[in-house]
Amino acid sequence: MIDWDDKELPITTQAQLLGLNRTSLYYKPVEPSPEEIFIKHKIDEPQ
Repeated sequence: MIDWDDKELPITTQAQLLGLNRTSLYYKPVEPSPEEIFIKHKIDEPQ
C-alpha cells in the first residue's frame, strides 16, 4: 500500500493516489482501557 522508503514518490502523493488523508496514515489505534470497556458494557446492559 504505502511505501515509506520510496524516494521518488512522496508520502503525500501516494496518499492522494490512494484517496487517503495523509494524517490518517500516522494514526495508531489504542486499545480501550478496562474501565472504558466496563462502562460500555454497563451502558449496553438491558434495564
